[in-house]
Amino acid sequence: MKCLNCQYEHEEKFCPNCGQKADIPKITFESVILSGITTLTSMDQGFFFNFRELFLRPKALVKDYLNGRRKSILNPVSYLILCTTVYLIIVRLVDAGPPPVMEYYEENREKMPGLTEGSYSTGKFIGENLKYFWILSIFWLSFSTKLIFKKLNLAEHMALNAFTLGQATLITSVSEFFMTWPIFFNPLPFLFLMVLTYKIFQTKKWDIEAMVQSFLSILLFIIQFLLIMVLLFFVIN
Repeated sequence: MKCLNCQYEHEEKFCPNCGQKADIPKITFESVILSGITTLTSMDQGFFFNFRELFLRPKALVKDYLNGRRKSILNPVSYLILCTTVYLIIVRLVDAGPPPVMEYYEENREKMPGLTEGSYSTGKFIGENLKYFWILSIFWLSFSTKLIFKKLNLAEHMALNAFTLGQATLITSVSEFFMTWPIFFNPLPFLFLMVLTYKIFQTKKWDIEAMVQSFLSILLFIIQFLLIMVLLFFVIN
C-alpha cells in the first residue's frame, strides 16, 4: 500500500518512513465532533492538559515545550486565545449591566471636564477591544520578564508568558461570578502571573531572588500598561 502522508510504499500498520497510520477511517460528521471533543477534554493532551500541568508543574511544562517535547502540549498562543475567549464568554454570561461608575459617566457626560471625559473614552475603547489588548499585552509582559530574568531569548519569553497569561486569565474568569472588575483593573491576574513566573524561574524551595524578580517583572508590566493607557489617552483624544 502507499502511505497517505508521504506516498512511501509499505505493508505495515504504520509507515516506516513517517509514522502515519495505514488504516485511516473516512471522515464523518461524528468523527469530526468526537475528535474535537477529545482534543479539548483530554487530560493527556491539549487544552486541559495545559491547564492541569500549569497548575501542578508549570516549570516542567514550559521546559518541555521549549526543549521540543510538544506532542501533548497545546500551542501557547492558541492556549492564550482560548483562555481569553472563555473569559469573555463568562463576562457576557454574568454581565449585570455596566458598573455604577460607568452609569454615572453616561448620565453626566456633558458636565464632565475634558480630562474625565477623555479617561472615560479611553476606558471605553479598551473595554470594546479587550480581547486584542489583553492578548497583545504578551509583548510588554515578555519585555519585562526578559529584562528582569535575562535567561532565554525574547521568543522563548513570549512562549512561556503566553502560557502564564492564559492560565492567569482562565483562573481570573472564576472571579467574574462574584467580582465584576475589568481584567486590567482586577488584581487577581497580576497576582497569578507573579506566582506562575516565580514557579517557572525558581531554582530552589524558597528562592528569594526569584520572588523579588517575579514581583519586579510584574510591576514593570503594570507600569508599561499604565504608560500605554496614557499614550492611548492622547491618541484617542
